[in-house]
Amino acid sequence: MQKKDIVCVALPTWEGDYMKTIVQIMSLLAKRHRVLYVDYTFTWKDALMAAVGKQKAPWQRMLGFTPRLRKIHTRFGSEVHVLTPPPVMPANWITSPGLYKAVMAQEGKKVGESVRGAIHDLGFNNPIVINAFSPFFGVPMAGKLDESLLVYYCYDEISAAQWCGRHGAWQEEIFMKQADGVITTSDALLAAKRKLNPAAYLVKNGVDYNLFHQGFRELPPAKEKQKVIGYLGSVDDRIDADLLAYCFEQMPEYKFVITGRIVSQAMADRFRKYANVELRGARQPEQLPAEVAGFHAGMIPFACNSFTRNIYPLKINEYLAAGLPVVMTDFADLNEFSAIAAVAASKEDFVRKLQQEVEADTPEKRKQRAGFAIQNSWESRVETLEEVLQDLLEQKTAKAAVY
Repeated sequence: MQKKDIVCVALPTWEGDYMKTIVQIMSLLAKRHRVLYVDYTFTWKDALMAAVGKQKAPWQRMLGFTPRLRKIHTRFGSEVHVLTPPPVMPANWITSPGLYKAVMAQEGKKVGESVRGAIHDLGFNNPIVINAFSPFFGVPMAGKLDESLLVYYCYDEISAAQWCGRHGAWQEEIFMKQADGVITTSDALLAAKRKLNPAAYLVKNGVDYNLFHQGFRELPPAKEKQKVIGYLGSVDDRIDADLLAYCFEQMPEYKFVITGRIVSQAMADRFRKYANVELRGARQPEQLPAEVAGFHAGMIPFACNSFTRNIYPLKINEYLAAGLPVVMTDFADLNEFSAIAAVAASKEDFVRKLQQEVEADTPEKRKQRAGFAIQNSWESRVETLEEVLQDLLEQKTAKAAVY
């Protein structure tokens, strides 16, 4: 694809203490294209709480006391322009769809003006606009940025996400019909979203292979040490807490290390009661190779429900890039990993497979896993994404020629 101007209206913040798919994608796209990343849109409540020191948020940039537009140098050697929009009125509490739509139209207009200002300052021309899981602002901003293409990037099932259960699904449905195309990250999401927009594509999550391969060891950590089962990810409602508690109890000779944000304090408190569990909290991406280097195996103990069914987990390729054995629940259709990772059908099977995978690990198996993961690098995924964008541009041009 020829060099393009790309604007990404994103749900997640650019900075943070966990790996974000859209940040990885935009960092790599910026090696060949000009990219403007529109950061998470904070509310006035966020700005106030941050100003009085009760919350972390860039309130000075939100309010324009410091420049909202900045340039980020990524670890991939690219440059991304990041815009912090002005704060908006909180709207998730509104129960009336009509009132919610009216409020978001007004707030979306305000955010859109900020984005248009950044587009003008950067000299962008008819950009490709990629909305990353933020249909709330996608709907009021659709067609307002002189975009050559409007694409929705969907990486979770919004109707099953508790934080946006009130308005997420119907806002997404409206926005998907406005978009020129939809990019999904799992087979389940592709099947679901294609019903609303036939121009739906699959670009699965990837791995920062060069980063996580730094944690590769040809041999597992020394045999005389306590064996470590690791989990990279947030302590939240995706986890099957009962399954993990069973593992802790049945495998007292193993140490379980959980590295990630504590979202559910109740779940974290439950885990801390076990002597063989260590909660290390969130780590910056560059700290994660040291974490996985100390693991004997990586696990994905997800609950099986309507939300996790649509997940293509980042962590599976991150574990594999480090050469680790992987054991996971049967939470989603991930048949492509059937020959390289173990899937457990029950809590008893999960324990059994963890023990088997650790004991049967070899240098040869570790090399095979890393070799599998490199095929799923973010570089290869972004190449596929560029092909999708080019296809959508050509389809739109062809349709315009007919009319």
